[in-house]
Amino acid sequence: GVIKGVDFNLGCPQKCALDGCFGGFLAENKPELAVECVVAMKKTIDGFRTDSANPTTLPVLSCKIRLLEEKGKTLEFAQALQQAGCEILGVHCRKRSDKHNGLADLEVGKLLATSLSIPIIINGMEVTKLQDVKDTLEATQAHSVMIARNFLASPKLLLEEKGDPAELAAEYLDCCEQYPPPSALYIQKHLRWIFRSYLEPAKAKDGKDVDYSDWRVRLWTFMVRPYITTLYQFRLLVALYVKLNGSALPTSLQGLPEPSFKSIRHAREPPSRSKDERDKKRAKTTNDE
Repeated sequence: GVIKGVDFNLGCPQKCALDGCFGGFLAENKPELAVECVVAMKKTIDGFRTDSANPTTLPVLSCKIRLLEEKGKTLEFAQALQQAGCEILGVHCRKRSDKHNGLADLEVGKLLATSLSIPIIINGMEVTKLQDVKDTLEATQAHSVMIARNFLASPKLLLEEKGDPAELAAEYLDCCEQYPPPSALYIQKHLRWIFRSYLEPAKAKDGKDVDYSDWRVRLWTFMVRPYITTLYQFRLLVALYVKLNGSALPTSLQGLPEPSFKSIRHAREPPSRSKDERDKKRAKTTNDE
């Protein structure tokens, strides 16, 4: 394949970034080193021209940052990255210490968008519908908007189709079959995002423990058990949600045996249940409609 871009993450607020002095901690503690890295990355990219007659085939170098403690310092750092060779800048409009808490500071986002000549991508605001994107672009004059966690929960977010999580999860698992992720952990985490607002228990209040007799809580924890590793098991898991929730079974899950917590743990896909058969079932349902 062709590498379209190389991104340098200078915004990660996690402990691993603290331990390794990368992400947001590199930007805060050693901004000069971060700029030197961009210079070196740009030099390397420019040295690998895949088509000397068409320079546009070179990968684009982008960076992502968070806001520094002072507005002026944030602007200076962004300008230094641009001067070093950064061609697109993503800006999470919160400070590293904020993580995902509080409102995004779109005023600083606008300052960067109007002060730099490279495209600025705004991130960090709460996007639940298309109008939120339009409002952010108008408020900041940025080139575009980056959406992360809410897109994990609902890739159809901008279509403003709430839909049933089981339908979305079943469609996602079909995509995983066509484009396998590196490991089952990716599927577990993504399914948790899809079902988060439906299954995740509220934090215990007034000293009371979470009610693990609730099927929603049980399914939420069961979803990430280490023995749930195959697409067949994940499909049964979604079918179990449908069964317990009393909702409609997605087309691609029809024909599965009735699921239970116990049966899913040891489930193995029968040889007869092939991808071709699932495709035929989906095609028949579509034609019938």
